[in-house]
Amino acid sequence: MEIKVIYHCYGGSHSSVTAAGIHLGLLPRDRAASAQELLQIPHFDTFEEIVHGHFRYAGRNRPNVAIYVLGKKTLGRSVSLLLEKVAEISGCSDRVYPVDTTGPINPFMVLGGFLSRRLRLVGIGRPLVVLGTRLAYRKLSELVDQVEKVLRERQEAGTSTFSPRRMVFYICSNVFRLTLLVAGFHLNPDLSKDAGLKWAIEQKFAGEVGEISLVGHDGGYDVYMVGAGDEPDIVARILREYRGLIGIPQSNWFVVEAPAACEMPYFLLAKIFKLFHLGKGLYFCERRAFRNLLDFCRREAYRIKMCLIEGILD
Repeated sequence: MEIKVIYHCYGGSHSSVTAAGIHLGLLPRDRAASAQELLQIPHFDTFEEIVHGHFRYAGRNRPNVAIYVLGKKTLGRSVSLLLEKVAEISGCSDRVYPVDTTGPINPFMVLGGFLSRRLRLVGIGRPLVVLGTRLAYRKLSELVDQVEKVLRERQEAGTSTFSPRRMVFYICSNVFRLTLLVAGFHLNPDLSKDAGLKWAIEQKFAGEVGEISLVGHDGGYDVYMVGAGDEPDIVARILREYRGLIGIPQSNWFVVEAPAACEMPYFLLAKIFKLFHLGKGLYFCERRAFRNLLDFCRREAYRIKMCLIEGILD
């Protein structure tokens, strides 16, 4: 059995790449890497287009351990929780090991990365990134040591039986939970508008990253809500690529992104209320927006059910 180690950070070009380089033996363990050594490892502070949510293969240091790097943007440390929970309900939690590398990050890395990659001020930003990475190097090396210890323990424990389930994942943001309403009509097509609205509003699901909730079953599929924070498109991309990474057949795993229709005034107000932690205002906007989109959500639920039957959802 091959274990996938996934190092993840904001952009996938500094701390995660450095940790992967240490793990693969491309960088030293007994001392901080020099600037030249850091700049020679693949993907470190380069101008390549980083697709957030895309798993980049870095290599393998042993036949049964593959190393990947993931840029997650603002999804935070809960990406590990998200990947672990999805793997657990898929019956293959022993096949993946996500590792957050943002803990050792320091202000030099943050400022240098912004100047170098975002503003393209390489002459100013890159030396700061290198300095910050060298200052964080010992902690990154210790993190890799911990990862390898866990991997040894897993290999000694043996493997579990892998039996892929059929699942539908509705991607839900933490501001505008419109997919709740679509999922409600998906599971209960005969619900009246008021009953559908009531079902969606009463769901105890906040849409935070790492939050996963089983909401029902339909046509042989388990239907889950998956929290996506402020980045539903990135979470959807992560799950679609993760499916292939851990060997799930596409017909067993469907990912449903948030519907395109949106009550923009309510959406903007909801973001403001969310920013200032004003829950009552947030849910008021949500209820008003939901009521205006009931017909659309019912049609969207029907479309999704048909796509599931035909196997062409994503």
